[in-house]
Amino acid sequence: MGNHQLRNRLLTLACIGGLFLFLWWAESNLDAYKIRLLNLSAIYIILAVSYNLINGVTGQFSLEPNAFIAIGAYTSSLLTMSVAEKEMTFIIEPLIWPLNAISIPFFPSLLIAGTV
Repeated sequence: MGNHQLRNRLLTLACIGGLFLFLWWAESNLDAYKIRLLNLSAIYIILAVSYNLINGVTGQFSLEPNAFIAIGAYTSSLLTMSVAEKEMTFIIEPLIWPLNAISIPFFPSLLIAGTV
């Protein structure tokens, strides 16, 4: 591994560590509105990076990142909703068995939505 690769890896690890420290600080020091703005900004950054990868690097026009974000968001929301919320939301046609009884925290649901 060359000098530049080692430096780039160390800088990447330092940036990721700084991001986690900022998120830890923000969770205890910022109000709900500012946290919501940070979450929306992160979602839009992910969308912009995916568009840059598809349109900028490959030169293709594609709307697939929208579909992937929509499927992940729907999966995550179904997994984080409580059973009572699911019963109120899906009045006409109830959800199938595993989804109507599952309610898990956000981070595991985010990982599951990413794999879906």
